[in-house]
Amino acid sequence: MQVYVIDKNGVLIKYIGDECDISIPEAARYIGEGAFSYMKNIRSVKFSYGTEEIGDRAFANCESLEEISFSNSIKRIGDYSFRNCPKLRIIKIPFSVKSVGTGAFMGCSSIEKVIISEGLRQIGTFAFSGCRNLKDIFIPDSAKIIGENIFDSCTSLRNIVASSAWKQQNMKLLPPGDDYFIFGKMSDRFSAEKMKDLIDFLDEEDMLPF
Repeated sequence: MQVYVIDKNGVLIKYIGDECDISIPEAARYIGEGAFSYMKNIRSVKFSYGTEEIGDRAFANCESLEEISFSNSIKRIGDYSFRNCPKLRIIKIPFSVKSVGTGAFMGCSSIEKVIISEGLRQIGTFAFSGCRNLKDIFIPDSAKIIGENIFDSCTSLRNIVASSAWKQQNMKLLPPGDDYFIFGKMSDRFSAEKMKDLIDFLDEEDMLPF
């Protein structure tokens, strides 16, 4: 059974239940601060259309959380909202999201791939810090405000898919080394093998323009 405590303003304050797979009701416009934090049994969460904001630390330290399905109504992912969720592997952020907060996915040690849709404007400090298995990330040109240390301790990072203009503007944020994909005018500098990997990466996410 799933029981949600939602106040008159549409803030989901608390979840009372023991199910592994939960669906956020449409009535929940906002997920309250820490509403699901430290709930060990939650395996997946699906957001209904209508939820606009995921509050700070809303799902922090959910050690069994493996899958998140964001709706296209979400505008903000709060600070530390999914911090220390060690079983998350793939994050797909929809076009509706304008801001990813400080440390939003900090310490999610199993994340391998992050896809951020065009439309995002801001990525907070330490957003992906400690994601030591993060290999691939797609960052749109719309992301103009980037906090420091977003890739801190991302020791497996290999592919940053972004335009050459984005790289020039955010060079200081990149980890040491230069072995990254840059999708744009600089793409011709990579080998055929690397370009094939890039095409495969985009194809898996239905992001190819052809």
